[in-house]
Amino acid sequence: MRPILLALGLALAPSIADAQFNSFTKRLRAVRAPTAAIDKVVAEGAKPTVLEEAKYPDAGNMTATRIIGVLCGQVRQPYIDSLESVAENREILQSAFGTEKLPMDKPLGPSTYRLQWPACLVVTPAAAVRIGPGDSPEKIYRRLTGDNGSRAAVADFFGLEYSDLAKKKLGDELTPARRTISSKIEVITPELAQRLDELSTAATKASDPALLTISETPDPQASPPPMLLIGTGSVAAITRPAECVGAEPHSATYYTRVANAFKHTARMRRSRRKAPQPVEIMVVDNGFLGAVKTAAGVRIQPGFTEELIAARYAGNVGPSMFAGVKSPLIQPPTPWDDVAGHGTHVASLAMGGPSFAGTVKDLLSSDLYASLLTVSMVNVGDGRRELLRGSPTELRNLIGLSTFRIMNFSLEYTDRADNDVKGNFEAVFKNDTAKLFVAAAGNAGVQTTGRFPAAFGGPSASNVITVGATLPDGSLAAFSNWGETTVDVAAPGCDVMATIDQNATIRGLSGTSQAAPQVSFAAALLRVLGGDAAGIKTRIVVSGSLIKPPPPGTPRRTRLPGLIASMSQLDLERSLYVYNDYVELGDGREYLGTVDRLDGAECVARSIPSAKTVAQIWAFKKAGDDGWLVTGREASKHADPPCAWVKDTGALAFKATHRIWDDGVKLLTADDPAGTGPGAMIEVPLGTVRRLLVGSDIDEVN
Repeated sequence: MRPILLALGLALAPSIADAQFNSFTKRLRAVRAPTAAIDKVVAEGAKPTVLEEAKYPDAGNMTATRIIGVLCGQVRQPYIDSLESVAENREILQSAFGTEKLPMDKPLGPSTYRLQWPACLVVTPAAAVRIGPGDSPEKIYRRLTGDNGSRAAVADFFGLEYSDLAKKKLGDELTPARRTISSKIEVITPELAQRLDELSTAATKASDPALLTISETPDPQASPPPMLLIGTGSVAAITRPAECVGAEPHSATYYTRVANAFKHTARMRRSRRKAPQPVEIMVVDNGFLGAVKTAAGVRIQPGFTEELIAARYAGNVGPSMFAGVKSPLIQPPTPWDDVAGHGTHVASLAMGGPSFAGTVKDLLSSDLYASLLTVSMVNVGDGRRELLRGSPTELRNLIGLSTFRIMNFSLEYTDRADNDVKGNFEAVFKNDTAKLFVAAAGNAGVQTTGRFPAAFGGPSASNVITVGATLPDGSLAAFSNWGETTVDVAAPGCDVMATIDQNATIRGLSGTSQAAPQVSFAAALLRVLGGDAAGIKTRIVVSGSLIKPPPPGTPRRTRLPGLIASMSQLDLERSLYVYNDYVELGDGREYLGTVDRLDGAECVARSIPSAKTVAQIWAFKKAGDDGWLVTGREASKHADPPCAWVKDTGALAFKATHRIWDDGVKLLTADDPAGTGPGAMIEVPLGTVRRLLVGSDIDEVN
């Protein structure tokens, strides 16, 4: 549908001749690249932004280039000119930097929060786009600009003659000129109102298509509400899926083995004179009941470890949305329902879960930090299933102006539910590759297409992990969304136990909402050990255990393991052995050490058999007589989808140094069946190996 033009939207707007001008708010989107004149009139005629330190505590350490890039998508000179034209801004700059010019490439410090940042139309660079099913150049153009353009406009946008553009087919790549995103603008001068009205009137008359520079987009307040991913139950309560019957919590041995794996790798890191890295997980959900505001400040409720909760947002447990309107903290509803506790439950799992809370505190304490892992919350649901309208735009700024490393989205938006959702998330994910974004796949048992942010995952995304859910038997849940090119990995999604309310009530909930924060916690531990976003994602994907096929006779196609890109589910313990190669033999013995040789291993990818070398292989995983090789290691942090192992090929030579037991990782002893002490060589056919995992050596990562 063609965008509503400002000529229509501002028909009743006051004119310059009016004695009294009342400001009004519109959502505007640049259709063409804004001219200098339009940048100037928007910057000087709309209400500026003043950044709140409590909401953006990291922004003071950022440069003007970074801040303007987040607010406007790119730095344009008319914007800088407008900022420097404000008398108050010039005084602030002169006092702080001895010049009235904005320093572009140095941290602005406290001045960040005093400057008036002019309004702008958001225009970002756009990555190359492949034509997908049902796509066309015209549809892609409309998606990226909001405009139903002429043939000439579409051809110019992609830098091609229209005759050449018309020949493009499914899978072909196009290079767009830009992406535009709608901006909420408060018009405060009659000059801006009239200028926008003039532009739209001229464009409506089609006297000059180039004048169609700005369009009005629908306000999300009038849109259908986006939905929060909560279990698979009704609106009033979360019900247990029938297929989850029989789920059991992790055993004490599971947590002991995870702790021992972390301790072993942490010792190796210290021996290399590498300090652990602090990490913050940002949980974006519908609020948090694990803390309460008192006259003395924020008090952490029972069931949560105070050291694990961030408190750098003016004493709050996270930033407030919409200029301080929505605190992360919510009031428990009366009568109580599990929906209100969704964000609390997810946050509990992002901290490792209640059964692991004390151990995590001990593992992650350090001389410099009360805890190397902290978790903060963002409230985009206020205790309800419906998400706050307009929150994707707020999140784009919040993410861009923050330095936390991991973000958990156990929620779902669609483009129908809010304004330009896909554009806001894409702008963040494509441009902020230092952060890792973990997204729940969804609980409708369908592909993730059109569901955001889940649709941004998959092997082609280096910093987004989309997570499906598995059942107690290790097979894929029928309720879990899937996608061979969008869903990366799965995690347990049935009756996952976590704290759900202010009374430390521990309850099991089911869904991909519960699977995702388990992956976020794993990512946080790997970040403490030194990994970056791309390396962490690859490590989680390649170290996972194979998803089991559904029971015989299962009719649902959505249960097939191959519908998850890695065919694997999270294996937290094995993911942590990053400095060693790992092997599990057919009799269950597990060793750490170094792969010395891997000869003759073959797999079939796209029906073509090929031999693989150690330099190419991340992992070998076997289930019964079938096996899978995960390759792509020669491309550094990339992992290819698994390829089917050609049976009875390959021989492994593995130099073992440690053996893994339930009570710890211990140096190999002389009486071990593997040989005589550390350095013993295990030489076996690959078919006798259950699992092989090559280390990542994340010392090299910042």
